[in-house]
Amino acid sequence: MQKIVKLVLFLALISGLSGMCLSLVNDVTKPIIEEQKLAAVKANLEVLYSGASFEEASGAVADTSIQNIYKVNGGEGYVYKVGVTGYGGEVTYLVAINKDASYQGFIALTYDGETSGIGTKIGEEAFASQFDGTSIDDGVDTISGATITSSAVVKGVNQVVDHFNANYK
Repeated sequence: MQKIVKLVLFLALISGLSGMCLSLVNDVTKPIIEEQKLAAVKANLEVLYSGASFEEASGAVADTSIQNIYKVNGGEGYVYKVGVTGYGGEVTYLVAINKDASYQGFIALTYDGETSGIGTKIGEEAFASQFDGTSIDDGVDTISGATITSSAVVKGVNQVVDHFNANYK
């Protein structure tokens, strides 16, 4: 009986130390991971508006898929970071809108869980090209065969357009 108590206490001690080490590693790496995610977003912002600087316009918008809004300094436009649920998980992307209510561009950031060759088409030029200089009033087409993913993306884009029209137009 005494041997069992010693083993239980030993396992509890090892488990507690392991948990403490994992917590410490998480505390050390979390800011680094967040900084790298922000750097990736900033690099993509540069792709949409090369040479521009950005400031965060506001945080997430309640009851929408909008996670962040970045104002292009100089008043050229706004870049929205959007997160929607696709077929295989969360899909995040950037949509840029110029001050004249035309699209500047679209960049899919994460769509790893989507079906290869179907849902992943949102990351291809054919889908993104419909955001190159067209009016936000023209609408966005879904991808045939990738209805769940592309419909979710279009729903998020529509929320962006509604927010832009209500706040910046």
